[in-house]
Amino acid sequence: MSISSTAERSLRTKGAFLHEPSPKVSVIIPTHNRGWCIKRAVESVLAQTFRDFDLWIIDDGSTDGTSELVRHIAATEQGIPVHYRRINHQGVSAARNTGARLSSGRYLAFLDSDDEWMKEKLALQVPLLDEYPEAALVHTREQWIRNGKRVNIPKAYEKSGGWVYRQCLPLCMIGPSTVVIRREVFDEAGGFDESFPACEDYDLWLKITSRRPVVLCDEELIVKYGGHNQLSTQMPVLDSWRIKALCGSLEDLRTRADVRPDQAAQSDSVAQTTRISRDSRTSGNDVAPAPCGGETSADRIAATIREIKKKAAVVINGYRKHGRPEEAEKLSREIQTVLGNTADI
Repeated sequence: MSISSTAERSLRTKGAFLHEPSPKVSVIIPTHNRGWCIKRAVESVLAQTFRDFDLWIIDDGSTDGTSELVRHIAATEQGIPVHYRRINHQGVSAARNTGARLSSGRYLAFLDSDDEWMKEKLALQVPLLDEYPEAALVHTREQWIRNGKRVNIPKAYEKSGGWVYRQCLPLCMIGPSTVVIRREVFDEAGGFDESFPACEDYDLWLKITSRRPVVLCDEELIVKYGGHNQLSTQMPVLDSWRIKALCGSLEDLRTRADVRPDQAAQSDSVAQTTRISRDSRTSGNDVAPAPCGGETSADRIAATIREIKKKAAVVINGYRKHGRPEEAEKLSREIQTVLGNTADI
């Protein structure tokens, strides 16, 4: 089922074609066979204290009764416009992109259907995007629940704000469920790459953070659940997809090598903002400076090359260890093509 017409863009689940004023935020929940948990996610959105939003639930070809459950929620919700669309199963990126394409909010917010938001999430994030127009997005801290128990988040996933491209290189520092992003930034980056079966968020954040700073709302505003059947746990070699994303980012950085967004950033207010919490905003505390000091395009290119080599070495060694020499050689040749004379791994 393809959805692209302007008529369908205005069609609400409850039936009529209603041309309503665009909300400030469009919230998008992609889902596939998550009938067992999607109610929790939807209710956490509908409980937001900030109310100028609509909700788009994009069903990526579920076969478990998700449709009936979501349609019931949409039919009974009286305050917030709730839209439901079912598409053929194409993956989470296609579902998120469909929601972005159909919606009309000035800002976009994403929530995975197995996560949930704290009720003040939008109320705390939206004013920050208003206050810092140069920021691409605002993200938050998380709580992690694994098999029903809260766990400590590894230090490698430490969040930050400002010019964070280099912090995003090792792994996905920004969680999709934490983000409120400007629509124009999302569109300019091309949305989520639908050819990626995993690490599609990592790929998008590299594209965005290489061009613009971000703000961290220093609050735990989402609960991220794990321990169940998740796509990330099914992918044996996630780094192979991260390498693909890094190679794309490297090509983009080389193309823009004469562009110095970091120089402009040093006079931007958001570039001086690493993190903002309710305490820092209300008490007048100074906000710590971001670690962007004078970074050049050449610095970012060099950092990207180092990360490609590091990840490629891990993947190539893994292929060889598991008796897959052809794949090891193929990846080695691909890296050589991308990096040229620097490809000694």
